[in-house]
Amino acid sequence: DPNNSDNIKSYALDFTDYKQIIELKNKLHSEGITIDILINNVGGSIVKEFKDFTIEEFDNLNNLNYRSTFATTQQFLDDIILNKGGIISILSVAVFDEFKGNSIYSATKSAISTMMNVLREELRETGIDIVNIYAGATATDVWSKELIEKFEGRLMSPNDVAKAILPIMNTIFQEIPTIEELVIRPKMGNI
Repeated sequence: DPNNSDNIKSYALDFTDYKQIIELKNKLHSEGITIDILINNVGGSIVKEFKDFTIEEFDNLNNLNYRSTFATTQQFLDDIILNKGGIISILSVAVFDEFKGNSIYSATKSAISTMMNVLREELRETGIDIVNIYAGATATDVWSKELIEKFEGRLMSPNDVAKAILPIMNTIFQEIPTIEELVIRPKMGNI
């Protein structure tokens, strides 16, 4: 019951550290907790032109966005299949819209999108839902405080995105057609 705060637990970890993901899974299992729905919502961005990226920045962004999503999904996949649950990945409209300075960020989100699309086909007969959410500009830590202030009123709130996901979560355990993709944008469009 998502309305009962007694059912909510939080755990802090660095998702770029594979060992911490394994430790979290083991800790949850030792507490008798398995995952029904995994929401992949980790992400960061470095905004700069492709030619100015260092290999270290590339590796850091790739590890945070793509590798951590792979690792977390793989570690909890058996739980999700066993519980006939689902996977929701929060991606970005940058997967199909081009934004200058976002080539590496867009590539990591595109990689996740493709990975989840293929995983959906590999697991289609299990009955689990795999949903890609392509969100437009959302007021999160990916944006600087200055940009959030500059574009106030044009950015969605994280709560807006969460409200869009709740109905999808409710369909995961029902025997109805699956929702595979959802695009959410601010009413005024891309920034």
